[in-house]
Amino acid sequence: MNYAIVLRALMARPQLHASWLSTLSLLEYVGARKISRTFRLPTAAVISHFAEEARHARFFKERAERLDPGSRPLLAGRARLYFERLDAGVARLLLSHGVKEPQAAYVLVTRVIEERATDLYTDYNRLLKEMHHPFTLDGVLAEEGRHLQLMEELTLAWGLETCLQEARQEEVRHFEPFFALLERLATGAAEASLAEAPLPGSR
Repeated sequence: MNYAIVLRALMARPQLHASWLSTLSLLEYVGARKISRTFRLPTAAVISHFAEEARHARFFKERAERLDPGSRPLLAGRARLYFERLDAGVARLLLSHGVKEPQAAYVLVTRVIEERATDLYTDYNRLLKEMHHPFTLDGVLAEEGRHLQLMEELTLAWGLETCLQEARQEEVRHFEPFFALLERLATGAAEASLAEAPLPGSR
């Protein structure tokens, strides 16, 4: 997916850029909450993952507030739905393969989200540097790379390779409409109030 056109539009105005940063903060925060709710007795590696996701949420929110102290996320409800529907879809997928453990869903959902985040953040980081913004995502990307490596190892350890491509397809099915709506907002083709209207089946 080519993110650059949408990212440039989101970065063109400080208030809109701040809202984009708040959106990333929300996504990282929801990811951290998912980790905390999945494991009752987490390992050190899981706690480290949780802490880094929470730190990323703070990092993005602090940068957002520097641009606009009152910034709010774009499409907050739909950002949450992206996670919820991906979680549900991957759980159904694993169940169809006879896998019932919630930790397996954590591994597979996190794997495909980390793949998405790495691609998106890499493009965003390149634009931040090209446009001489006062911050970069170098540190965030280094930590996301470690998360992805861990999920790759756990995918093998749990024997989930046979489900991976289907999980990627499930992620695309939920991410692409969300990002398409972001594009409409960024280019002025949709109003934020309209974009936040409930999705069918979201209640």
